[in-house]
Amino acid sequence: MLQCLALYDQDRDPFPPTIPAVYVFANLPQLCEVILSGYSVVDVVLPWAQLESFMGSKLTTADCLDVLEKCPRLRHCTFENVDEYGEDVVELTHPSLETFELYIDDIGELRDLLSKLKFPTLHSFLLQLNFSAPLAPLLLPFFRHSATGIQKLYLAGVLDYGHALVACFRALPGLRELVMQGSYAEGFLNNQFLDIMTPKSRKSLDEDADACLLPNLEVFQYEGLTFFSGRPLVDFLSKRWYGPGGALDNGRSPVARLRSATFKIMEDDLVFTEADNVLLAAMRQEGMHFAINDAMSRHNPLWPPNPRRHKPIIYSKESQRAHAEMMKPMYEY
Repeated sequence: MLQCLALYDQDRDPFPPTIPAVYVFANLPQLCEVILSGYSVVDVVLPWAQLESFMGSKLTTADCLDVLEKCPRLRHCTFENVDEYGEDVVELTHPSLETFELYIDDIGELRDLLSKLKFPTLHSFLLQLNFSAPLAPLLLPFFRHSATGIQKLYLAGVLDYGHALVACFRALPGLRELVMQGSYAEGFLNNQFLDIMTPKSRKSLDEDADACLLPNLEVFQYEGLTFFSGRPLVDFLSKRWYGPGGALDNGRSPVARLRSATFKIMEDDLVFTEADNVLLAAMRQEGMHFAINDAMSRHNPLWPPNPRRHKPIIYSKESQRAHAEMMKPMYEY
């Protein structure tokens, strides 16, 4: 019996005056996975209620919400090339979605979609926004009120390492895996951001780990521009591996061990001292994975397999000026 169905019509106008509905797949009792591209949801009759996985391309925001409403058993969902055309839909809480991926080209579609969704069971979220606007201000309400249980997060777009992004991560204390693909035109991973993610020393090991941003982080991958030296990076890695007391803590910190850290950056100015290299070698020998400009895909299950979606995102000087306000120094949020 058919379990997976893929329907493609790349040349079809998604908004013609009339489209004959497709009924031939209406009765497929074993169908659990559907890939839909070039068709509107209303034009295909499917056993929606039994689907567990859906991937849709060239859908409207109304179509996307319609899919989530029709598929209460859905666990994995991907939307690509979303168009904001369509009627407004009321807010929706999905009872079982675990993995959600969005590839969007405009800020309007993202705001419209995320403002209406709540995912109490979501643990993996991927977002690529091909638009010159910072991601964090759009995501903060979603993370705070709609998807607080996320454990795996992949973000690709303009990453302003300021107030809003810090607030986003504070809303996700349970996050264990983080992949960030930044623009190569704006937004630097800098010393301040590393410092906020670095555990601070405590008077005793019994104190709470108010310690740092993302205390449960175990896997961290970053691609993009940087503005830090080797010393702050090694300090960040060692304290996330051993604890805020360094090697003396030896894993007794309440902050989770960072098991893997991978960076794809322009490393010309990143210099490590002899002591830094000794410490990095010791952590590697003890089991930590650390690499600069290595193949990122081998070490993280979130990295999507389709390379066409993940070319470097480059924005103009105009976009940098338009969003310069987001590049202010960070404070506690």
